[in-house]
Amino acid sequence: MGKQKGQAVVEFALVLPLFLMLLFGIVYTGLFYSDYLTLSNLARESARAAAIQGMTADDTGEKNYKKIRDQYGEQIRLVTSLYTWTYSDDSCFSINEEQSDTKMVTAKLTARRDDNFPGVGFIKYMLPDSFEIRYSMYKEASSE
Repeated sequence: MGKQKGQAVVEFALVLPLFLMLLFGIVYTGLFYSDYLTLSNLARESARAAAIQGMTADDTGEKNYKKIRDQYGEQIRLVTSLYTWTYSDDSCFSINEEQSDTKMVTAKLTARRDDNFPGVGFIKYMLPDSFEIRYSMYKEASSE
């Protein structure tokens, strides 16, 4: 009867690391999707605003997309900061007008993993280094 007490401790010691890995995997996957959904919503709103307002230049020659980017990007903060992005950086957030038979506006957002986030070193290889979101909409406004 006394040997069975030690058996439970050994089984617990074998199962605990696997359970913790599964638990942390679920938590970090949730954090990733939280950031992804936030940026996906921002891309949709930005593309919609650019499609409705058009991409005309104002008196200073600045395209409306910079105003749209500043208006929407300034308001959004990632919940977890597992990924980082800067709305004022053209490599992270851009809105482009496609010239084709059907004119479309495309918003592109790129977020990069923050390796200083707590616990990322442990599951670094399970999360992508960066992800990109593209959202396109047909233009409703003319660009003249």
